[in-house]
Amino acid sequence: MYKLIIQHFAQIDLDEAFIWYEEKNVGLGFKLIEDFDNTANKIILNPFYTTKITNELRAASLTIFPYEIVYVIEPSTYTISVIAFSHFKRKPEWYKLRK
Repeated sequence: MYKLIIQHFAQIDLDEAFIWYEEKNVGLGFKLIEDFDNTANKIILNPFYTTKITNELRAASLTIFPYEIVYVIEPSTYTISVIAFSHFKRKPEWYKLRK
């Protein structure tokens, strides 16, 4: 089974989204985290099922919120590195430098 690692800047992305949703409606940030966790678990079970962005990058959309988890698969170490947590309206170029 693969191990999921959330890189520092991806954690900041997630934290900022959590705070934004919590400020809009108490409890909504926790629903975002739950949606993130559910999607992350799907990635762990089958990291290759998602959309390929580049040769190295893949993205999995959350079910409820308009975000995607952007990650790199490292098959030799069975590691999935989350490099960004991106809102659908953001252009993907901003996180491509993170890998």
